[in-house]
Parts: sequence; structure tokens; C-alpha cells
Amino acid sequence: MAAIDRLYSWVALAALSVVILSALVDQLPASTRNGKENYVIATASISLIFGTLFVVANVVDSLRNLIVGNIIENGEYRD
Repeated sequence: MAAIDRLYSWVALAALSVVILSALVDQLPASTRNGKENYVIATASISLIFGTLFVVANVVDSLRNLIVGNIIENGEYRD
């Protein structure tokens, strides 16, 4: 049951990553970005990838058995 409780956290992470990426890309053209803005874009992109992966894994049964609630998500091995 704890895995379904974390689903909302993964959805929030993915949604906030989309908001951050959209706002930053919209406000700053690529020519005016420096290292800090590129770091934020890279971090938000990685968060979006992981958030989307775990949201999909919570929805699709075959992925749920592989990813959700085991060593990949919470560092514990389950037989």
C-alpha cells in the first residue's frame, strides 16, 4: 500500500518539473542562458524523466513488479 501512497509524490515531481521547464524555456532564450539556467534545465529534465518513469510504472502492472517498491525505488530488495 505504501507504493500507491508514493504515486502522488511522483506525479507532483513530474508536474512541477514540467512547470519549471516550461517557465524557464519560455522566459530565457537559449542565447542568454548561462551555467545556472542550464543546470536547472538539466535537473528538471532528469526529474521529469524519473517522475514519468515511476508514474507509468505504478500504472502498468508488468512494470510495477520490476520497479515499484523494490531496490530501484526505495533501496530494499524484495523476493
